[in-house]
Amino acid sequence: MEKKKKYRLKFIFQEIDLAPGMFLIGRSPSCNLTLEDPLVSRQHIKIHIADREATIEDLGSRNGTLVNNEPLFDAAPLKHKDRVRVGSHEMVFLEESRFPSRPMRPTGAMINCPACRIPIAAGTPKCPHCNTDIGTGHMCRKCRTPSRSGDVHCSGCGAVLKSQDDTTIPIELGGASSGWTSSLVVEVIEKALAAKKFQHAASLLDGKIQDFDFKISAGTLDVALLLEISGFNTTLARELKQPDRLEWVIRSWTSSASPMPLDLLDEIHAAQGDSPITNSLKTYLTALKGTDDTAHSRQELVSRIENIIRENGRQ
Repeated sequence: MEKKKKYRLKFIFQEIDLAPGMFLIGRSPSCNLTLEDPLVSRQHIKIHIADREATIEDLGSRNGTLVNNEPLFDAAPLKHKDRVRVGSHEMVFLEESRFPSRPMRPTGAMINCPACRIPIAAGTPKCPHCNTDIGTGHMCRKCRTPSRSGDVHCSGCGAVLKSQDDTTIPIELGGASSGWTSSLVVEVIEKALAAKKFQHAASLLDGKIQDFDFKISAGTLDVALLLEISGFNTTLARELKQPDRLEWVIRSWTSSASPMPLDLLDEIHAAQGDSPITNSLKTYLTALKGTDDTAHSRQELVSRIENIIRENGRQ
């Protein structure tokens, strides 16, 4: 008799049996494994279990998925001891030959302990790791006032407890784990570009663009983030023939009233192709000339932009 395979997912201190068929992981309560993590999409990944194989697929998540520290671009087979990272959580895929197994153990939603941040089962009254009282509801991450299920604002400090539309929270607003997770998203984008998976890179980058636009609307300017996004956006504008991405870059530097690096301007010039962005450059030029800064670098940037505008006019 041929032995069958048993598949499990090791997550923190428990092992979850995986039955044949689809196993969904995400923030939605309808998933087989629910992770209450703002960096996880509602339906983040799916694992398909067959008799002799298992595959994993990212469901267009906002922040991407890593398997053995490599970005997941397409559906891929899972092997014994593969490590899967979703948001700020890591789990290990296990398989072993076996005879017909015991019944599946039910799984439920997971929440992060507000004190030690280790995931625990939703509804647990006390964290088994740090002994913090959790209660039947949740706790405000800002002031740690207990909240009831369904509360939108904290009764103690008024902070938002849950997004009204339950969308994935941007990386930069994701809490203590957001720093390293943001760097991982950058790494995934870089690897996607290197592998010429331009649509995958664009999907991840668009999430970071939304984060940046949100910060700008809130009155916060992060020039380092703008420079990072601009470089990625310029590359994708060239590879995907999407001049709107160049328009976003110029418009954002105009709003920041900051001089962009000359090498970035050269990349934009090379990427515009048959779709010159003259009007956006004229607006940016006006913004640069409207300042009292007479630094040589700014004056050189102004001169280079004027040359590009003249060159575009002769085409």
